[in-house]
Amino acid sequence: MSDENKKKSTAHAPDSRAPQVKFRATDWAAKLVCLLIAFVLWFYIYQVDSPEYEQVFTSVPIELTNTAALESQRGLYVYTGYGSAVDVTLRGRKSDMSSITAEDIKVTADVSTIKDTGVQLVELNATVDGNVTIASLSSNSINVFADKKDTVTVSVVPKITSVIVESPNRLGDPYSDTEEITVTGAKSFLDTISYAQATLEVGRISATQTMITKLTLISKNGDTVPTTYLKLSKSEVNVVIPLYTNKTVPLAVAFKYGFYNTKNADIAISPATVELTGDPELLRDIDSLTVTTIDEKQITDDEVRYVTIPLPDGVEAVSGATTAMVEIKHKNTITRMFMVTNIIVTGAEALDYELPVKRLIVTLRGPAEAVRALKSSDLSVVVDLSSYSPESSGIVSEPVVVQISGSPEGVYEIGTYTVQVSLGGDS
Repeated sequence: MSDENKKKSTAHAPDSRAPQVKFRATDWAAKLVCLLIAFVLWFYIYQVDSPEYEQVFTSVPIELTNTAALESQRGLYVYTGYGSAVDVTLRGRKSDMSSITAEDIKVTADVSTIKDTGVQLVELNATVDGNVTIASLSSNSINVFADKKDTVTVSVVPKITSVIVESPNRLGDPYSDTEEITVTGAKSFLDTISYAQATLEVGRISATQTMITKLTLISKNGDTVPTTYLKLSKSEVNVVIPLYTNKTVPLAVAFKYGFYNTKNADIAISPATVELTGDPELLRDIDSLTVTTIDEKQITDDEVRYVTIPLPDGVEAVSGATTAMVEIKHKNTITRMFMVTNIIVTGAEALDYELPVKRLIVTLRGPAEAVRALKSSDLSVVVDLSSYSPESSGIVSEPVVVQISGSPEGVYEIGTYTVQVSLGGDS
């Protein structure tokens, strides 16, 4: 066959592929229609004719109701049950169930049904919003402890369970900064309490210590009282664990001017020493106790005085002694009076003043030889008027300073002296 005839034959031959394409398009359309019908049927069944379905909601909180009524009507308080939960099973169409959450479920326990103290069984009531029903609860009731409420006051008692004390120290009785606490709660538990114990595990101790410790309630039988239904005004306290030691120290006196020494005075203190007891840290730096300060210029003759023994805070005298006798005896000294006429006035440049009395009798004490060698002209007194202004007026009495020419060793005036000054021309 010629090429021309082949072309003509091919041009008139039918296309075998066309029916196949048309068949495939029809097939896909049928599938889509079937899928649509299936979806409509599923949607109808899900929305209208869905079978019942159950779903469990876990840990749904239980609300205690009518607690105030129970308190006001019967004087009973609920101590347990708060924060409890229960599992709830719901039944309904799946389409309705899909919109339910745990917040739509309410489970309550009406405690107003409680009529006595102790652990009571309270029925649960459950409701749910929506087109579903309560199928079941994991528990149909809850145990609730109810009791009367009261408050008691109990003593705080420290107790040391372990301690090591090195000699010569000794342990004192521990004490708390809080002597008593109040406990409020279930009366049946309160009635068993004897005291609140502060337990201390001290270990090795070398000085007084303060420890913070928790309190434990102890019953009249010596058992621990649980605090689940109780509230303490303080749950922990500070406890002082005192440690003591003894130390003997001498008693001493101090001198205001330092004129007394072993050559011119004998100072005797009775008792000469005192035994102290206290914390080792406090006693460590105490080498003596000064019972008084002697003003030599105010002592005209030998004398005996009784003074209180000053004890530092936290320190006591073992013997209980509170006073000491101080005996002062002069030796190798004499006293002598002088008429002083040399009165020196300072600070009076702008003042109008006058001295009504221009002489002063002064008594000196000192070594006999030095005092006998002095003359009245060796003495002068100085009065300072610098505290007054030109407008000041009237008669005033001002203290003076006694001056001794050459300042002989160990010589000093006895007593204090003043002179009268007339200011502003008054006489």
